[in-house]
Amino acid sequence: MISTEFSFNKGENKDTDFRAEVERDLLKPIVVSQLLLHLSSNVKIYNSYGSSECGPVTFYRINFNDLHNMVVVPIGLSPSPDQCYLLDENRLPICEPNIVGEIYFSGPTLFRGYYGNPILTNKYFSTTANNTEKLLYRTGDMAKYDKFQNLVYVTRIDFQVKIRGQRIETGEVESCILDLSNEITNCVAVKSVNDYTGEECLVAYIEQKGSSIDQLKLKNYCRRCLPEYMIPTLFVPLVKIPVTNSGKVDRKSLPRPNFSPLLMQSTRRIEQYEMSEIELETKVHQIWCKVLNFTKVLRNQNFFDIGGNSILAIELYNQYETVFGENKLMQLDISVLFEHPTIAEQVKYLNNKFCHDNESHSMENEIQSLSTSRIQGMLVSRIQYIITTNIPKPSGVNRNHINKSVKNSLSLT
Repeated sequence: MISTEFSFNKGENKDTDFRAEVERDLLKPIVVSQLLLHLSSNVKIYNSYGSSECGPVTFYRINFNDLHNMVVVPIGLSPSPDQCYLLDENRLPICEPNIVGEIYFSGPTLFRGYYGNPILTNKYFSTTANNTEKLLYRTGDMAKYDKFQNLVYVTRIDFQVKIRGQRIETGEVESCILDLSNEITNCVAVKSVNDYTGEECLVAYIEQKGSSIDQLKLKNYCRRCLPEYMIPTLFVPLVKIPVTNSGKVDRKSLPRPNFSPLLMQSTRRIEQYEMSEIELETKVHQIWCKVLNFTKVLRNQNFFDIGGNSILAIELYNQYETVFGENKLMQLDISVLFEHPTIAEQVKYLNNKFCHDNESHSMENEIQSLSTSRIQGMLVSRIQYIITTNIPKPSGVNRNHINKSVKNSLSLT
């Protein structure tokens, strides 16, 4: 449970203190900014975090001047260092910023267990890997430290999803999207299934002031802060994201995503396709079509925008090795496929690599073709020049003796 407390004085009587508390999933800076428009100038806002099993545990007093630097408002720190822990999957403490872990509670306010339900009690009570005697309560809430060591709530562990073998923290995706624009007031990322391909994918529902969404702009922005497997396949605009009576996001009431726009893009791709006259590009296009199970792909379309994913990227890499494997000059690093995700970019990279490696290979062959005596002669001439031009010659030293010494030192006879 995350609650936001408002504390302020009414009128001129500074001894009169009014408090209000609101429960919510996350406190976003834009909400605080809107509230400040209707509250007195001496208001104090605290973001606190806790649960019914332990009560409030962490607190964060909001500095209004820092709101523009926040994506979500932190939940702060616990007054007692022994009351709140952030642990990884192995129940080891996390200290570094931006590493997501699960929040655990301890301390004198922690409840003893669920009455009459020992199975549930055993499920949520645990110990740390370093201290098997200290009893901790698993909250099921995921969080991370910011650079000031304040806890920042990310998501519920129940909302973690696994797509194509990759675990995705939906809260990380939501935070990235919320950071794009103040026009976006809320966001929920959920796991879904594409009706046309039958593949699992990530869908982001976005609540914003305007109704239109630039899918490509959002995807390109997400690529700046998220790995490719965490980029949503589809962005769905909503006037209002549904919430429960308690103010939490009602995921069950989210509308079913419509994947037909992606199908229309595929149709336009076929209509706009133009056959390339470049042999290398033709080969690359054929490989793409085989991997993606398409008949045609536009040369400037992003591999990951048209159904590509990390698994298919590996298959694409394997196909390149099969086609170009006999030519050692065309060896690739798989990261190239992520850095250059279009046919045009990959063709350009391959072509440049081929020319560069070909020049290096030619130079290597030229050096290998030189006779030993030719190399010896080149080295001797160079060293003789350096000695005779840069080192003062003592009187009585014969130049032929210098040449002979150089040859002997190089074992050139």
